[in-house]
Amino acid sequence: MPPLVLIHGIGGSAEDWELQIPFFSPHCRVIAPDLPGCGRSPKTGDYSIPTIAKEVWTTLDHLNAAEINLVGHSMGGAVALQMVVDSPSRVQHLVLADTLASFEIDSVRKFILYWYRLLAIKVFGPVWLARALSSQLFPSAEHAEIRRRVADRSALTDRGVYFRTICSIRGWSVMDRLDRLSMPALVLAADRDYFPMFDAENLAKALPNARLEVFRNAHHHLPLECADRFNQAVLAFIRDKDDPAHQSGRVKANETLSAQNDQRTNI
Repeated sequence: MPPLVLIHGIGGSAEDWELQIPFFSPHCRVIAPDLPGCGRSPKTGDYSIPTIAKEVWTTLDHLNAAEINLVGHSMGGAVALQMVVDSPSRVQHLVLADTLASFEIDSVRKFILYWYRLLAIKVFGPVWLARALSSQLFPSAEHAEIRRRVADRSALTDRGVYFRTICSIRGWSVMDRLDRLSMPALVLAADRDYFPMFDAENLAKALPNARLEVFRNAHHHLPLECADRFNQAVLAFIRDKDDPAHQSGRVKANETLSAQNDQRTNI
């Protein structure tokens, strides 16, 4: 099985994959980069999706990850889509969770979401926005601890980086290029996401070899809110049953070591 690359969303970091890294590490090499200006990665000044995608590919080149399985969440899904559009032959399986193939403001809901984020980070700052968004992402009492951890991490987001990222992604789209992507794709959507369900349906229809799986009573952070089902769905999708290592449930020791060393990667 090729390395599994996990791409987080805006205002996040590799720590957003806290329930995926330990689950997938026994099965394959796991690479979870901090995107530019996030986590421990330095600020770059250019936070457009095409530029971020190129920087992730550069990082993967340095890690000798020629072919990968790719998972993207939220804005990380947009980065993942840009990556496969740029280098489709390098991605064996593509998983897209809670994401869009276009950030064109073509609906009232997208208009409200865009300006809410932009004004909130500019006027109230990352601490306020982190608390507000975490309450939307994890409204149930059973997720109180995850809600607190995500809010605490997101509160450390750089206001300028977040603001420039929001400005940079407006108008981005690869919808007109999805029909060129032949790799198997899995689109995971939440029925209570603030992204409209019809966008997930259109995304799955536009990809030639994709299927859509909808999580009921779920919100915008499937990797944390529905971690067990999310992990099992992704593993079943990417697993190569012809690989003896997977049939036995083991990986070679040196592959495990690589996974441990690569779990969190700076760009």
